[in-house]
Amino acid sequence: MVREAFAESDSLTDVRSVLEERARQTGLAGAFARGLQELVSCVDSPLAEADTAVEAETRAVEASRRIVRPVLEAKLQARLDQLDRDSRGKTRCCGCAKLCQSKGRPGRGWESLLGALGLKRRYSYCDDCEKGRFGAQEALGLTDSGFTPRLEEVCTMIAATVPYGMTVRIIGSLCGVQLSTKGIEQMVERRGEAVSMLDDAEARACNPYDETGLPVQQARPEDAVEPSAAPDVAYVEIDGVIPITREELGDEDLTDADRQRLAQAMQDKARGGKGRRFRIVGREVKNAVLYDGKDCVRESAERGSILDKTHVSCLGSWLPFALLLWTAMVRLRFDQSRLLVVLSDGADWIRSLAEWLPIPVVLILDLYHVKHRIREVAYAVWGESSQSGREWARVQCGRVEEGRADDVLQALQFIHPDRDHAREKVDRLVTCLENNRDRMDYPDYRARGLRISSSGVESANFHVTGARLKLQGMRWSADGAARMAALRADLLNLRWERRTRQILAARAQVRKERCLCWQHDARRFRTWRSRAHRHGAPLPSVEKLSRRPRQGQRPRQGHSQRPRQGQGQRPRQGQGQRPRQGQGQRPRQGQGPRQGHSQRPRQGHSQRPGWMVGLRRCIADLCWTHHDRPGPAHEARSP
Repeated sequence: MVREAFAESDSLTDVRSVLEERARQTGLAGAFARGLQELVSCVDSPLAEADTAVEAETRAVEASRRIVRPVLEAKLQARLDQLDRDSRGKTRCCGCAKLCQSKGRPGRGWESLLGALGLKRRYSYCDDCEKGRFGAQEALGLTDSGFTPRLEEVCTMIAATVPYGMTVRIIGSLCGVQLSTKGIEQMVERRGEAVSMLDDAEARACNPYDETGLPVQQARPEDAVEPSAAPDVAYVEIDGVIPITREELGDEDLTDADRQRLAQAMQDKARGGKGRRFRIVGREVKNAVLYDGKDCVRESAERGSILDKTHVSCLGSWLPFALLLWTAMVRLRFDQSRLLVVLSDGADWIRSLAEWLPIPVVLILDLYHVKHRIREVAYAVWGESSQSGREWARVQCGRVEEGRADDVLQALQFIHPDRDHAREKVDRLVTCLENNRDRMDYPDYRARGLRISSSGVESANFHVTGARLKLQGMRWSADGAARMAALRADLLNLRWERRTRQILAARAQVRKERCLCWQHDARRFRTWRSRAHRHGAPLPSVEKLSRRPRQGQRPRQGHSQRPRQGQGQRPRQGQGQRPRQGQGQRPRQGQGPRQGHSQRPRQGHSQRPGWMVGLRRCIADLCWTHHDRPGPAHEARSP
């Protein structure tokens, strides 16, 4: 095409005429011609006299998007066409495993980093389940959100760094894509939920204990490091930070004025949180920093640095955090290290976590936390400008470094402050020293070359949590803070792109397992039904059993429903209440036989065999609960 365009003449006018004819074609050749048209237009447009390098580069970047966008659109469309041809007549419903009917190939748009993409794909519909699916779209990894996975990856990465409003401006400036703040928030919500589900699945798979609390054989994530990379001395620093979260007040906590304001907001269809009232609370985000002892280097005589570290962040109680932490430790093979050191500020939940770990650890109380509390006591009792208080704090800090915590406790017995604030500081220091006496042997730790400071996790409290969740005026919901904490850990662990591929693979695997599970269940049901018919026990079809409505949902039109208490049920038109020929019905206990029904059992069926009762129960449980249970759970069931 290029040779043909430049064969006759070297002028851009002749080139444009050739490309205009080629651009009318469909497929990749036409897209390539349209891209060349944009390139020719960019070459032919001169720079204005007032243009600088900024304007020239901006126009070049915009032109590059217009050049490549038709090619990307054509390649994706060709891939969708190929997937539709391969799956023609083979697409099955994920609900009943029946073949779906094609309803044409409607088109829709997706926003990408290069601009809007318009694609067509086949829509398959199941009349029985009243559900449809786009098989080729699912196989290609395109979601129903209207954004490509790469655009969502970039948007969520920026949104995990700066607020949502700033994210909209950055995306518009760098990528030329105009988005809304609500769209960015929904992207973060979807990715946060997907990351949390993946983390929870890995944590359950790597759980060192079973449901009864007994140890099990240890499993490892797929991306675990090599056995040769197991550290000799591993460090885990743990601490927590509290961002400001809010909870919506219930109806019992609202005043009459609040209820009137809420009713007026609902009547005016106000958006956002207008009319609602919240309670400001603080929930702790637990952070951990994991690193190898060989990655600790000394920059100067008073300053050290950690070259490589892994972050774990979780909002909630310590047990879910412990599962996530253990998963990260297993991934880095910290469970195979010769020595595992846990540095903390002496919180009770951290001691519980250290006792929960299935391997022995050396729990060290951070030296500088103890010194900080000693100085707080001195300032509260003598004042910040008192020389006596400074001297007392210096002496007690020296005793702590020498491992003489008992001497510090003895000195605290002679302090009797008058103010409540000072007494509270003294009590907190006494409690800390008494609970951590066996974790303050600092001379021995230094002789063994171990770290005695938790400065790494203190830095993570700001860089992982505080830099995004504790900005001025921010209020988070508990779910939003939990999602953002997980995304911040992924961002600083440099796992963002890998996580995107894991999310797409997990979605595809869930759809595949769900469809395969239903096909397998339908196949087993047909086998059971044939066996039951041979024994003379007719069973309903799998389609009828699978149509039982969910709890709290009305049945579909034409489906039967058990009448309510005290109400009768009319028979359908043309159908009486007489029993079928040869089939009787046993009356209920305390009731006589129904009119027209016989009390005699069917011939040859005086007593129903026990295996038939179990078979019916198994089939009913299999077919009636498929809406509420995930597909892979059926694989573990036995008929």
